[in-house]
Parts: sequence; structure tokens; C-alpha cells
Amino acid sequence: MSGRISTTELILSKMDYSQNKSAHELALECCIEEPTVRYHLRKLRTLGVVQEFRNTRAGLKAGRKATLFRRVNNMQENSIQSLCNTLLRQFLFHFRDDNEKAEQRLARLIIGEKPVESGIPMNIRELTQWLSENQYRASWEAGKTGPVIKFANCPYREIRENNEILCAMDAYLLRELNASIWELQHPMDWQNLQGNCRFVVKENTNR
Repeated sequence: MSGRISTTELILSKMDYSQNKSAHELALECCIEEPTVRYHLRKLRTLGVVQEFRNTRAGLKAGRKATLFRRVNNMQENSIQSLCNTLLRQFLFHFRDDNEKAEQRLARLIIGEKPVESGIPMNIRELTQWLSENQYRASWEAGKTGPVIKFANCPYREIRENNEILCAMDAYLLRELNASIWELQHPMDWQNLQGNCRFVVKENTNR
């Protein structure tokens, strides 16, 4: 059995939980091309393994400073996940078995008042922009029966397990913002962040 480690493992071995490093610094330490390091850092950030920070270091050169990265403290993350799961369970208990009301209330809490205060539904472009600004990495494409909205990221991945209501909440969130009734056609592999969540408009329905 080979003792070689993967590029991802090598990069992580050069990072810790208290020190920020740039892709350039990691490339030098790992003896890897910087674009390769950036590619793996993007994947690790999406999976929640590393965090990205603005560079506030004083430097001699003017211009845009390199982004810094740090490994996520798993103990801290687990505490936050546990707290979120507890709060979600208490929230659902308040609604007892009325899942639809719970989905609606959650969606409205996520949206807040500003996007819908005018009462004018968002068009598809505005909708995908709002979603991407809120960590969904959304896009859309034309489908056979209408537009298809795709999520390339699950903002609630860490608490998604056994919380199917979060997918239903997303469908209602789309409805609130766009004034069409959306349904989840196909979910992503949220554990590995592979594929996309695909939402389509229900045929012959109005809000």
C-alpha cells in the first residue's frame, strides 16, 4: 500500500486552526503550483473544511491583497451545529404536525422583510442573484415546461441530516420571492456537495 498522500491532504497538513495562510504561502510550503492550491482551497471551502478571510496584513506592495485561509475548528463547528439543531427542533415542536406552516414561517424568517416588502415578485434573474448572495450558488436554465432553478450549494448542509423540512422551506422560499409554486425535482448529494438541487414550477398552478 502506497504511503503517498493526496494533494488535499498535503495542503491541509500545512494549515492549522489559528493561523491564516494565503494560497501563495501554501503553494511554496507544499511545492505545488498556486492555481492548483487555489482549486483545492475552493473545494475545501465549499465543503466547510476551511474558512476564507480578508487579508488585513500590512504589506509593502499596493493593490489587492491575497485572500487568507484557515482550517475550521471542528469542535466549535459541532457546537454551533448542535445549537442550530436544538433550536430547529424547538421551532418545529411549536408547530406540532403542521409542516406546511413551519415551512412557510422558516422561509419568511430567512427572507426577512426587505426583498418582498414592495410586493413585486422577482424575475428569474433577480431571484438567482438573491439566492447566490445568500450562499446557494444558484443558476437557472430553460426546461421543457418552464425555468429550472439549480442550487450548487446547500447553506444548511451541516444541519441537513434528518431535517428534510429544509428542502421544503427552500421551495416555499422560491414561491415567496417569485410568486410561482415551485417543487423540488431532484436534490443534490448534500453530504458530499455533488450535483445540484433542481427546482421546477408546478404545471398549471398559480400562487
